[in-house]
This record gives sequence, C-alpha cells and structure tokens, in this order.
Amino acid sequence: MPFDPQETEDNQNQDLLSRELVLSSLVHEVTRVMHSAATLDQALEAFLLGITELTGAQNMALLGLKEGQPYLHPTHGLGLSREVMDRIRISPAIGTVHTALISHRHLLVENPAADDPFRVTGAESYLIMPLTTRIAEATPDMPSCILPMGALWLDTTPPGPELTGQTISHLSSLAQQAGLMMETWRAQKELAVANTELKQTNSKLNEAYAALSKAQKHIEKDLDRARVIQNNLLPTSFPNHLLRRIASKYIPAGMVGGDYYDCFELPSGNLGMVVADVSGHGIGAALVMSMFKVLLRTFSMQDGISGQDASPCSVLNKINATFMTQQLGAAQFVTAFYAIFDKGSRRLTYCNAGHVAQLVQQDPAGAPKPDGLLEMPSQGLVLGMFATTFLSDASIDLAPEARVFLFTDGITEAHGINGKMFGVEPLRDLALVAGSDHPAALIDSLMKLRSDYLGGSTQAVGELADDATLVILDV
Repeated sequence: MPFDPQETEDNQNQDLLSRELVLSSLVHEVTRVMHSAATLDQALEAFLLGITELTGAQNMALLGLKEGQPYLHPTHGLGLSREVMDRIRISPAIGTVHTALISHRHLLVENPAADDPFRVTGAESYLIMPLTTRIAEATPDMPSCILPMGALWLDTTPPGPELTGQTISHLSSLAQQAGLMMETWRAQKELAVANTELKQTNSKLNEAYAALSKAQKHIEKDLDRARVIQNNLLPTSFPNHLLRRIASKYIPAGMVGGDYYDCFELPSGNLGMVVADVSGHGIGAALVMSMFKVLLRTFSMQDGISGQDASPCSVLNKINATFMTQQLGAAQFVTAFYAIFDKGSRRLTYCNAGHVAQLVQQDPAGAPKPDGLLEMPSQGLVLGMFATTFLSDASIDLAPEARVFLFTDGITEAHGINGKMFGVEPLRDLALVAGSDHPAALIDSLMKLRSDYLGGSTQAVGELADDATLVILDV
C-alpha cells in the first residue's frame, strides 16, 4: 500500500485529540473528587494522585505555609519519605523558587545547585508549579507582604514524565484548583474560629447584660423609693388662713430632682415661703435638697419661738455655714429664695442667694400694667461654695391682693427646638393678662405654652435638662 502523508497526519491529529479528551476528562474528574472530599487532606491526596495519573510521575510534594512559620515546607507528598520531607525548607522571600512563585510562573530546574533545597530528594531535575498567592501582613522575618499560598514540586528526573505544553497547561489548571481549595479551607477555618470566639463573646455579653438588667432593676427600685421619699418632702398642704389662694407645679428632670419649694407658718404667725434649686439633678441633688429642707425648717423656727422670726438672710447664712462643713464639692451648690410675709403689715422681707429673680404682681385685678410686676433679684452668692455669701435682706410692702411668683430656672432657661431659652417674658405676659384668674389656671396656661415651645408636646420625665418648679401665691 503506498504511503499517504495526509492519512498519517490525520491519524496523528486524531491521536492528539483523543489524548486531549482523555486528559481533560481526567482533570475534570480529579477536580470533582477534590471538591467532594470531606476534608482538606483528602482533597489534596486526590490532587496528588491525579497528578500521577496525568504525568506518570512517582515523586512529588505539595508545599504550603504553616501558620506562624516564615517558610514553605511539604505538607503532603508521594514517593518521598517523611524524613526527606521534613528536611525541605524554602524561604518565600529569596531565591529562584521565590521568583517563580511570586511571578506566578512554573519553573523547570535541571541539575540543581549544591545549595538547592530539593537536593535532599536526589532529583536531578524538577518542576515547581505555583498554586496561588494571597496578601498577608509583612513581618520582620518575612518583609514581603505577598505570600505564596503553596506550590507543587514534581520530580522530573529522566526517564521521568514527559512535560509537554499540553501537560503543563493541565497541571496549572489542577494547581489553581488546589490553591483555591486550600484558601477556601483556610478561610473556613478562620471563620469557624472567629465564630467560636464570637459565640463566647456573645455568651459573656449576655451574662453581662443579665447582670446589668438585674442591677438596673435594683437601681430603678431604689430610684422609685427615692422618688416617693422626695415627694413626701414636698408640701401636701398649705396654711390657707394666711393665704387667699395658692397653686404649684413641680417637674423633675429624672426620677428624682433637686428643686424644693414650701409655704409654711412660722411660730410668730407669719408666713414663710421658699424656693430652692440644687445644681444638677438626680440622687445627689435630691440628697442635698433633703438637707436644705431640714436645715431651713430648723433655723427658721429657732428664733420664732420667742415671737421674733429669724431673718431670711440669717437663716440662709446658717445653712451655708452648715453646707461648708459638709464639703458638698465644687460642683454641688444651692440657689435659694426665702421670704417672710407679715400679713398684718403686709411687708414681705426676702433674701435671694444666687437664685433667679422672683416676681411680685401688686395689682393682678388691674392688669395689664407693665410696672405692676416687680423683681426680687439676687443679693449675694449661692450656698455651699463660699464661706462668705454677701447676702442681705430686702423688703417690699405688698398691695392688697398681691400675687407672688416663685420659680426655678428650669422654667425660664429651658431651650426650645430653635435653641433659644423660654425666658421670663412669657410668664410676665401671662401674669399681666391673667388678671385675678386662679393661680392654678395661670400655671396650666404657662405650662402649655412652655410645652409647645419645647417641642409641641408635654415632655416625659428624663427628657428635661433641668428640674422645673413654679409656685403662685395670692396673699
């Protein structure tokens, strides 16, 4: 039969195509087995067996990084003893192997040099195939921040496997799959560790939250008791025989507050009236307020037994002296307005210790009269901060049916949604147009106006910046 070159070429092409199909099927099957493996070790063993089937090589190793170690070493192998594998150490920062891995190219080494790390295997030639790379933080031992994920080492000593371009291509495909799998398992391991730590942290947070909730309940119970006690310290009744009418409103900024007011009969038969404001609010302010009440009642009653009232100035000075011995602290002080009204002479004698100016309306029935509202300003320093207060008494002769306004700065200095203070003007304006309306009606009108100014609705306890008190007395 004559020689037919075309037929021979066709047969060769057919053989190449058949081989390519076989190799492609083999790569596909090895990849499938790797991804269906239950553990990473099983997946990488399947990878190495697949390399044997693909190339016919008998000696090979899979190189990887061990956590905390600055070099590559064999993690899995075929045809190599454990002793030989343990002697292989490859720095990923220097040498030709490093260059191949970082550039992500395979490297074929013939006649390895004397210092070649793979000389211990006895191989006369070998192939290094990089798996993949990942970015890691630089360390003193490993200045490069790009680390190889791993590499495949293949003994190609003659008569070793024939490494055609086709074979190299399939090796690279499998190596990429192995590298991705190693990275996936590494990430899953880190995720599992992080998840375990997160569960432990969450458990501790739950324990802390439970303890905090328990403590919060105790605090709320104590605050509720304190609120009841403080409410009991505020007046529940007034000496109506010394007054025509009276109304009051007290809004604490929290569960308990630092404002105080009272209207009481002195042993002389005169009427004592007081409003005070402890700096801040809360338990500390409430305790100081309790001290203030006890001291006020004690010092205001001492001289009154003989028929002569202790002057407002002397009472507040005695309270200040007591506070100074208690060392309340620089951040804790009291502003106070204390007055004594003699119904017979209709003289109001008062002392204002750093408190906001209080108001007297001489003729409510004849309002509006701009000059009908008189101020009773501060005449000295606050209580509890300085040994000397520079306080003094002042007096006003009240007209028949006069009206007295006692309040704290929580009324006038509350800030609205525009950032500006409510001020004393709304109180002045309402007082001038209210005429002889009952004090309770005037308080209701002012509180509604203030609520609208602060944001359109009555503010709940805990939302105010300061305690607020307003007392209106018709005398």
